Amino acid sequence: DAEDSASQLVDFVGKELRTKVIEINRRKNRAILSERAAMSEWRQEQKDLILKVLEEGQVRDGTVSSIADFGVFVDIGGADGLAHVTELSWERNKKPKELFKVGDSVKAFILKIEPETKKISLSLKRASTGAWDEVVERMVIGQVLIGRVTKLMKFGAFIHLEGPVEGLVHISEVTNRRIQHPQDVLKENDVVPVKLVRIDKERHRLGLSVRQARNDAEAMGFGFDRNGALIDWPDDVRAEFDLPSRDASKINDELQTATESAIQEAVARDPEPVSAFAQAFADALEQADVDDDDIEGSNDES
Repeated sequence: DAEDSASQLVDFVGKELRTKVIEINRRKNRAILSERAAMSEWRQEQKDLILKVLEEGQVRDGTVSSIADFGVFVDIGGADGLAHVTELSWERNKKPKELFKVGDSVKAFILKIEPETKKISLSLKRASTGAWDEVVERMVIGQVLIGRVTKLMKFGAFIHLEGPVEGLVHISEVTNRRIQHPQDVLKENDVVPVKLVRIDKERHRLGLSVRQARNDAEAMGFGFDRNGALIDWPDDVRAEFDLPSRDASKINDELQTATESAIQEAVARDPEPVSAFAQAFADALEQADVDDDDIEGSNDES
């Protein structure tokens, strides 16, 4: 009502305000101003400025400006970005209002910038250090670790390893062949083996590689298709990450296809010596089939 409106205006007495003139009545010597419109325009100008200097992968200081069921809006210096509920904490099933309140100071990781729509996607969980140092202290360069793909970006894939620790597989480290996007090989929620190739303690970042982990991973029981995508996991990894049961026939077919493709590519690169090896390999497989038929025939006669 009028009394409440007057009470709110009292708070502005003596303060400098940014306002926009929205109406002038010279006959009555009256001007109507809007602080809301002025602030809206100012914030848009600030957003345009900050979008020019923001880069994906940066960590920025910010303030929680509002909270919704689907996430948290953070002011990162004149521009609001959204941290989706899945990017707030490594703890599952936590609601935004249980984790933050308006006015909280936070660090925000710049996930994605859309210049055309001027949208900024943030992650608060990727910017928090937490027990990062304690977990990483147990890791060594060259170690093969098992993690889950949490986010695919054009420049690489984020892999969650343990607690607050996450690393980045650059697109060049996803597979041996050239790809346009990590999604050509990986999917979000995939469980993958990665080799630890870099530790940046100052910026709390890990560099990982699926490509360099492949040989060790195959020795551990992982299986890859011809494109480099995971198609088989060791039993202990299936149990730990609650993966579906093994479909042996499907996996064996895909592994055989991958082997044949590898041989064909090798022959194309160096036909003479490799073709001899390939022929010997094919002869061995054929002989194995003959031996199996002989065994089955003997069993039938008995």
